[in-house]
Amino acid sequence: WLSAGGFGSPAGAPTSAMYCGLAQAGCLQSYSNGWYYSSPASGSHLVPNALLNAWSAAGSERGVFGYPLGAPVGVTGGTVQSFQGGVGVVSSAGAGQFVAGAIGSAWLSAGGFGSPAGAPTSAMVCSGAGTSCTQQFTSGSYTWTRTEGTSFKPR
Repeated sequence: WLSAGGFGSPAGAPTSAMYCGLAQAGCLQSYSNGWYYSSPASGSHLVPNALLNAWSAAGSERGVFGYPLGAPVGVTGGTVQSFQGGVGVVSSAGAGQFVAGAIGSAWLSAGGFGSPAGAPTSAMVCSGAGTSCTQQFTSGSYTWTRTEGTSFKPR
């Protein structure tokens, strides 16, 4: 927090004391614009408020996406942030989601926010058997199946 600029940093001012005891010897501390999460394996990184709901819904540090691996990075169309199990994205409209696996790779390779799909608008939903997944985007949906791979279907 200090090396990022202290009170003038993207995190803003601290709003709680640091708490440790999270998964993988992790710690957290809340700030006005997000929460810093840290673990020995991932380092210490801010998760912006716009991404916290999507990350929390996926189980936070104990979930499939794990801890953040880097700072949020502004790109054309929004912000991206690497996590242990995927990429958190916040569109310019402010909606946070995650992309991962073959769908995330296809979306990122196609240009991310600048791709024909646009921004993700829902979490990825997979079948119980793990044979297919779908994720909605502003201009269509990506689907992955074990037999056919990944495809994009425009609206």
